[in-house]
Amino acid sequence: MWLTVFECDAATGTTCGRCRRLNIPCVGSGQQRYKFQDEGQKLALRNKPGHSSRSTSSQSITTTRSDRQSHNVPAPVILHHPSNALDKLTISFIDNLSPSLDISIQLIGNFGGFLTYIPSRLGRNAALDTAADVLAAAYTRYRSHGCNPTSEILIKHSRALNALRKSLGDPMQATSSETLGAVMVLLICQVFMGKRVTPWMSHTVGAAQILKSRGYSGPKDDFEEILLLALRGPVVLEAFSDSRIRFTPEEWKTIAISNLDVETLDGRFMVCLGQLPQLMQRGRLALKHSTPFAGEVREIQREVAALHQSYLPILEEFRERCRNLDTKVMSKDTFTTGQKRQIHCHCARMLGFGLAIGIAFNCVLSTLSPDNTMDFLRQDNESMVDEILDLEGALAAYRPLGALMVLLTLGAAYVGTTDPQKRAKIVALGSDYQRDIDGSGCGLEGEGLEWYQKQFTLG
Repeated sequence: MWLTVFECDAATGTTCGRCRRLNIPCVGSGQQRYKFQDEGQKLALRNKPGHSSRSTSSQSITTTRSDRQSHNVPAPVILHHPSNALDKLTISFIDNLSPSLDISIQLIGNFGGFLTYIPSRLGRNAALDTAADVLAAAYTRYRSHGCNPTSEILIKHSRALNALRKSLGDPMQATSSETLGAVMVLLICQVFMGKRVTPWMSHTVGAAQILKSRGYSGPKDDFEEILLLALRGPVVLEAFSDSRIRFTPEEWKTIAISNLDVETLDGRFMVCLGQLPQLMQRGRLALKHSTPFAGEVREIQREVAALHQSYLPILEEFRERCRNLDTKVMSKDTFTTGQKRQIHCHCARMLGFGLAIGIAFNCVLSTLSPDNTMDFLRQDNESMVDEILDLEGALAAYRPLGALMVLLTLGAAYVGTTDPQKRAKIVALGSDYQRDIDGSGCGLEGEGLEWYQKQFTLG
């Protein structure tokens, strides 16, 4: 498309002939009007072999859609080649977001739909741009070579961390949607950078601090709403061990409750789950300064028990949802194979997550409660450990990315059982699943097991 300039014929007191003929206001001599013309045919002729540009240099060829159709002139085609760094980054990021990929390797289905909003927000915030650059490069590398990042990817990661620090130091950018998105993207990057998958991830603390600094007015737009859906899980897991993350029940509801899933089972689960870390933090402090049966400890125990009672129906609904999948989804022709796998993967890993939290509840109650409840809670834990081990067999079909949750559930299962054979099996499985992340095979050992034991027993 080219810009052609027209001028009025003369500056007269009356409308000039050209303006009168075109039925437009006359602006006088020397004043420029602009008209967009389709130069597609002209360019096509110019690029045709053997064609002389001189033959059309003095002609202005303007074609309309009807002209092209009547003369079989092809519509102009604009070939877009990425011409700058932002274009290249956007195209690279979009190329990795295909929803047609199997859930075992898909980004959106495993890490959150907020990723689909990222391309339209690139170019606004250096932290988000550099984080997206790392994710695109690291994920592409992961799919072909596993967790073996190149020096170039490591440099990109370092650059992204520096950009995030600068954004967090800028009052205007620190609480922006893009900075919050950059934190979440860097959390995902840790999986593909060969980092050990553990519940203690420093980026999550930063995300929680951003949420606190900006207040609790709820999401500003659709991007933030779906971003919070993905972020609340890592935040609450980090809160189990890091006292810097403290939310009151009302604050947590503002973060956890979303219009997208407020009435859903997963939404109710997150609202309930978000209240447990604060009670655990209070329990640790009370046990340090009181005997197990002091008044403050008993009050916390009552609150945990009440929350546990509200949680049990949610856990049972998770079980029921998985039991009904065969009749409601898997046997239906209305779902594609890919959709069936994605639904089954989601339901199975949410049940595994729910069982892990059920074990955490029982361990906390065992620590805070009188001895006469211990046997029942231990038996319940052993039963949930068996369920987790059964689920592992189902989730193995979605390795590597679709089964990341298995490492968390195995850690909880190790604490929930005293059976040496079960513990040996859990450790072996944990090492196997860890290879999907960093290739080391060093899974639920040492520091990892100590973390689960310490957090679940209020150590």
